[in-house]
Amino acid sequence: MQDMGAGGLLCATHEVVNRGRSKTHKNLGCDIFLDKVPTKYQMEPCNILISESQERMLIIAEKENVDAISAILEKWDLEFANIGNINLSGKYSVYNETSLQYEDKMTNARDVTQDWELKFDEISDGRCRLSKIENPISRMQYDSTVGNRTIKGPDSPDDYAILDIPENGKKLVLTWGQDFNICYKKMSELLAKPLCVVNCLNYGHPKDSLGNLVQFTKNLAETCKHYHIPVVGGNVSLYNSTDDKSITPTPVLLMMGILE
Repeated sequence: MQDMGAGGLLCATHEVVNRGRSKTHKNLGCDIFLDKVPTKYQMEPCNILISESQERMLIIAEKENVDAISAILEKWDLEFANIGNINLSGKYSVYNETSLQYEDKMTNARDVTQDWELKFDEISDGRCRLSKIENPISRMQYDSTVGNRTIKGPDSPDDYAILDIPENGKKLVLTWGQDFNICYKKMSELLAKPLCVVNCLNYGHPKDSLGNLVQFTKNLAETCKHYHIPVVGGNVSLYNSTDDKSITPTPVLLMMGILE
């Protein structure tokens, strides 16, 4: 599963297919059908392919699991559509109403690379923990009571929220903080079972903070594997600076869990 943030459907599909190629060592490719993608208004094919939407997720599933996944999405009234398939062509093919719009070998799509020294921001300790930014999330202002499910919102003290799920008699618990351990500790205190993590990683220019980013993501990956808690989405923002001075590395994690 992959969110369709930066680069939209184009990047999301490329990334999941390339992960599959790396894992299976097969010449995987894909067919994408733009006319199958749900849209709110008429859009040009190119815009459908590249429009960014972190609220939309791309799911790659075995054919025998499609009906079960569809049933879950229908239960929660979530719009979905089958927009393509994985194959062994080794090509990335994009169609719109049966017309081939674009096709190229998967191996021809390569990221632009640039090497930077693994320098660490002097203010932080190399693990990218916040040291001079106090409770960045607690100051967020938004409607936290949509659907009247909120039991404990983010606007009240402490860094967690609880939403009621009356359909199955459970509660959704959200905890947030500067690193995994803060989120996990609060989840444990609430007697909730952690299910997944999303991240928001904000950094300055890579020449100043690449070491921090590498160390933080490495630590996060190792910890999540240890606790069997997947990272299902997130956002990375680089090059944040003013007058050529990079911001302090500012990672924030959100953990989601279930309370029986």
